[in-house]
Amino acid sequence: MRIGHRAAIALLGWALILPRYDLDGRVEDKAPLSSWKIHSSYDSRADCEQVRQQMVEVASEFIDEQERRAELDGISQASVMIAAKCVANDNSPLK
Repeated sequence: MRIGHRAAIALLGWALILPRYDLDGRVEDKAPLSSWKIHSSYDSRADCEQVRQQMVEVASEFIDEQERRAELDGISQASVMIAAKCVANDNSPLK
């Protein structure tokens, strides 16, 4: 995690974080939170959860459409979005 991201989390209350995926496209959602990527920061949990929910909806629709068309491109990235979490800035693994 870059120092700039850590500073941003310290100033704001909540971070929307995304897991990474491996070379086979599997989402690493069991990895320690310290290895997750910070997507954005929010003043409140409600704001973070609202954006996370929108992200999940868009990603789910994308995956459904790709599966309907029997195309796999982009599914790994969309799956990462579905696994996103909102965490408080006092969450020690992010520091």
